[in-house]
Formats: sequence, C-alpha cells, structure tokens
Amino acid sequence: IELYNLFEYFLIQNYGNKDLLLDVVWGLSNILMQLNEKDDFIDFICDKYFDNILNQLQILIKIDTDFVVPIFRIIGNITSLKDNYCEKFFDEYWGNYLLGLLKDNILPKHKILIVWILHNICAGTNFNCIHKFNINEILINLLKKENNSEVLYHLLKLYFGIVNNTKNDYLNSDLVDALIVVIKKDLNEKINLVCCFFCEKIFEGKYNEFINKLNENGFKEILENWSLSSNEELKNSSTYLLENFYNKKDS
Repeated sequence: IELYNLFEYFLIQNYGNKDLLLDVVWGLSNILMQLNEKDDFIDFICDKYFDNILNQLQILIKIDTDFVVPIFRIIGNITSLKDNYCEKFFDEYWGNYLLGLLKDNILPKHKILIVWILHNICAGTNFNCIHKFNINEILINLLKKENNSEVLYHLLKLYFGIVNNTKNDYLNSDLVDALIVVIKKDLNEKINLVCCFFCEKIFEGKYNEFINKLNENGFKEILENWSLSSNEELKNSSTYLLENFYNKKDS
C-alpha cells in the first residue's frame, strides 16, 4: 500500500522528469508481473486506484512512446490477474484506443503486447465486453494484411481463443477467407499449425461451405505438404485431416 502511494506521489510530482517517470512506471509494471490473483496488493490497487491508474496512464502514453511498453504491461497484468476489471477496462478509453492502434502502423512488439491484453480479456469470464468493439472485422482485416510472422502468430492464437470461447460463433466465411490468405503465405510451421487447428474445427463441424472454399484453394495438397513437416504437431494434425476427411472418401 505504501509502495503505491509512493508511485502515485512520483507521478504527480514529476511529470516534467521523463527518466524518473519511466522508472516509476516500469517499477509498477515489474511489481504487478510478480503478483498472483490472490495477492492482497493487486486487490488493493484495483479496488482503490484502478480509475486513477487509467487516468494517469492515459496522460503518460501521450507524452512519449517510451512509455508504451511498461504501460501495456501494467494493463496486461491487471487484465490477466483480475477478470472483474476487464469489462470496466473495456468500457473506458482503452478499448477503442488499443484496437485503433492495432490498425495503425505501430511497432510489432507493441502489437504483440496489445494482442496479449486482448487475449487476457477474451480468456476471462467477462469476455462479452469485447463484442461491442466489432473485433471480428478488425482481427480479420489484420490477419489478411499482417506480414510480420510473430504478430500474425499471436493474432491467430487470439482469434482461435475467441472461436473456442464463443463455441464457434466467430467461425465465419470472412475468417476462412483470411485463413486462406495466411496459409498461402506459408510463413512458418507454427503459423501453419494454428491454421490447421482452425481447419480441424471446420471439418469436424461439417461447415461444408467453408470446406468447399478450402478445397477450391488446393487445401488437400497443402495438407499433404504439412503432413511431411518436421513439426510433430503439424504433421499429426494434417495427417488426421487427410485420413479422416479425404482418404476415406477417396478409397
């Protein structure tokens, strides 16, 4: 408690001292990273100071881009530790701000941190708070346009988590179009593996319209290539699809 009071005092007194402010913000970020959801300190911070933290971070993030990483880490740690603050968080300035940043030409490391925050929210019990931001359209556009393989991998994992959390509600034709774009890029095996997991859901759910789209884009040949992969998970997943949804029909 005294530590947070000190944090707040330094923020108020030192808006002109960037180096000191950075140390303070990184300090809170590192402290939150060491906590767990049962820790009294995180309860105290969220219950008493949540609004103040958001207000102060909104100001700091506009001062200098050096504040972006520690601020995103603070937000990410709060949303990972406290489900009940996710909805409040996304009722505030940050929901539109973060999703707007994702659509801009920002650094890949910043995109990955934003996706981490969104993943924390989507994995929680207050997932519904994210529906109002039209996240489906935003993420699908990002999947089609993103060329950084690490960012793309995290975006795919986020969207796969959303599909799981909504019992396939977000499994739609636009997503399949985006998957086809990603698959054809053939960036690396871990990206291909997540795409293969999506395709398992499509085939197992008998989404014939989506299956036809995949087949029109040479999906069987792609699976045959994946089945030769040195990545065991990709090899097993693609072999499973071939044996259960192609080879049976061909025999």
